[in-house]
Amino acid sequence: MLEGEGVWGFQAQFLAAGAKNVVASLWRVADESTAQFMAKFYRVLSTTSKSYAATLHQAKLDLMANEKWRHPRFWAPFILYGTP
Repeated sequence: MLEGEGVWGFQAQFLAAGAKNVVASLWRVADESTAQFMAKFYRVLSTTSKSYAATLHQAKLDLMANEKWRHPRFWAPFILYGTP
């Protein structure tokens, strides 16, 4: 990774290695909210035929529905690189 590549350089390595999709955070996130978010993400992904982008969106909506995790700092940093 070259200086200045930032987050994209990190994700590009996974995509170059053959990963079709990478969900990553743009900034440091809290452990508890991230665990909740990822549990929701993988639950939706494993039980529906939604795309990765739609699954990510649903996981964000589910997290926002909880008063404890409603603030954007808990759900906004997660983005999808790769195939929507």
